This record gives sequence, structure tokens and C-alpha cells, in this order.
Amino acid sequence: MTKTIDILAARHGMKEAKKVVPCSDIDKTTVDLTPEGKLACFEQGPKLIQPDFYDVLNVTSTDYVRAMNTAERILAGAGYKTNPSNYTLVRDLGLDGINWSDSRIPHPKDPDFILQMFQLYFPIEATLPCMANIAYLTLDPIINGIQTVSKEAEAGKKCLVMDATHSVCIDALDSLIFGTLTAENSSVKINFPGAYAMGENLSGRLQGEYNPANPTFQFTAKNREKIASLDDL
Repeated sequence: MTKTIDILAARHGMKEAKKVVPCSDIDKTTVDLTPEGKLACFEQGPKLIQPDFYDVLNVTSTDYVRAMNTAERILAGAGYKTNPSNYTLVRDLGLDGINWSDSRIPHPKDPDFILQMFQLYFPIEATLPCMANIAYLTLDPIINGIQTVSKEAEAGKKCLVMDATHSVCIDALDSLIFGTLTAENSSVKINFPGAYAMGENLSGRLQGEYNPANPTFQFTAKNREKIASLDDL
């Protein structure tokens, strides 16, 4: 019997332009998707998620209103709904506690913002962002989701594990899967694929014989593919 666990990690859709302190409560609760962003997420839904297909959903998003609405609109576009039993808010992204006014942190509007953030892979202070930490914290809800749906997948149910997240987080996750980062301090490989735009996504699909303890997926993002088990990550 074919086992189905599909993965979708998506950066939130187009957000409102408001001047707020990053990661503040005001940022979390007031910076929503634009009307165009909500429509785009809804229209993306059936392109990203096969309608009338999945038996089980395991959905997470950050506790930012724009991420919550991204998950809801993508799923609604494909004909699915979230409920308290299949939807979880993720609050620890490795972004809280960072001093975003620190001059060593690049400005988000800098075209090389994400690439420069990778140079803070091993921060020298707790108030600087650690891309390695952010990558694993972004991977956590996906691994938890896979583990949660594992028994249902073994029973033949079609499962979707989805996470709606942010810039920096999805870029760090991409680097973890596709090997953008080296293990050397402040060193970045030349295969940086470019930062994720609002609405861009990374997907995964089970490959080979299903091993519940260490499943293998084919990951796809930015015209690249990589087969890796969870232990490889």
C-alpha cells in the first residue's frame, strides 16, 4: 500500500506595509496580509495542495496574523479547513529576544538581507540571530507533524503536513535541506538560491519504502530537488 505524507512549508503572502518593531506584539497582531495577498494565497491553494485528496491535515503556523491567514487561505482555496484538532501555533522561531536595532544586523530592505543573515550563522551574542537555530526551530513543527500523522499514514490515510512561516525562517530551512551553509563561521556557499519571496514555498513527498522511524522525502524548492531522510537533516 502506498503511503502518503506530503510536506508544504510556505512563506506568508504579501503583507501590509506598516512600520513596526520586528517580532513585537504589534507586529504579530496587526500586520496582516493585504487583500491582494489573501486572494493570491487562496488562488495558490489548489496549485499547492491537491483538492479532495487528503484524509489528515497537520497544520502549523507562527502566531503572526499574516502567517495564520496564509495557512487558512491556502487551505480554503483547496477546499480544506483547519480546526483545533489539526492546527497548532508555533511561537518559538528563534527570533524573539533579538536586538533588531543592532547595527550588525542587516536591514530587511537590503537586497542582500538574507545572504548577510547567513553570516550570523554562529552569533557571538545571544541578541544576534542564529540562522542554524532558526533552521532547526523551523524544522521542528514539520518533524512533529510527520510523527503525529505517522500511524494514520501507515494505515493508508493520505496526510499533509503544512507550516506557514516567514522570511529568514524558510530561508534557514532551505539552507538546512539543500546545504547552502558551510560549517565554517561566517562562510556561505556560492549555491545560495536567492531569498524566498512572499508566497514562495518548499515542498516534500515521501520516497521509497516507508520507514516510520526515519522517512525519506524528495524535497523541491526553487527549481532544485533533493532526496533526504529526516536523519540527514
